[in-house]
Amino acid sequence: MRRLLALLVALLGAGEIGSQWVTASRVPSDDEWRAAAAYVRANHLPDDGIVFAPSWVDPIGRLHVGDLVSVEEAARPDRSRQGRIWEVSNRGAEHPEARGRVAESRVFGRVRVRRIERRAAQVLYDFSASAPERRRVAEVDFRPYSCLHAAPPDTLDFPDVPLGRSIALGGGIHDFQSRYRSDAPVTVDVLVDGKRLARERFDNRGWRRVTIDTASLAGRRAGVRFAISAEAPMARTFCFHAEVHR
Repeated sequence: MRRLLALLVALLGAGEIGSQWVTASRVPSDDEWRAAAAYVRANHLPDDGIVFAPSWVDPIGRLHVGDLVSVEEAARPDRSRQGRIWEVSNRGAEHPEARGRVAESRVFGRVRVRRIERRAAQVLYDFSASAPERRRVAEVDFRPYSCLHAAPPDTLDFPDVPLGRSIALGGGIHDFQSRYRSDAPVTVDVLVDGKRLARERFDNRGWRRVTIDTASLAGRRAGVRFAISAEAPMARTFCFHAEVHR
């Protein structure tokens, strides 16, 4: 029995050492990070976006290319207006906002750099920029977002909005304590000139982005209201961002 126990302990120890070796072998070195950062820095344009994947490498990425990641860039709630995005990743991870054509892909050891290109959205109206008194940098799923703060029940009115083909709406539950205390969804009704155009629900599962079709209203100017409600309003703090796209 003692020999069997000793063998099991030895096997467990070997397995732990092997697991640590595999983990360490997949972690990029400082030299690999520096090489990837130098390449991004040499080719980055002023309006380019930068994202890191998986999410846990974000602080490491900012350590090496933080000079290119302003507060506005780090907390950007909608990247659809960016025509070029640099994705810096490890272990083959892909960032959910790095969608488009892969124009270039380079590997620096265990760090991959991809330049994503796509057609940039044309923004006719930025609701967040139009209500600076409501705007703040909020934490949603432990990531920063520059967005409009709302405490349900709440409404935000924008009386004269030029409409295009769609409204891009993104939002999430702000504050860890709010998510800890309740899992009740937050409902956002989007009304145009008093008529409800969409109803969207948001829960504790991070930032969610939806596109609301307004093609039939394109070219008009109208009043837009965001009516925010929740089943448990005392335990909900909501943050959202919206744009009108041409």
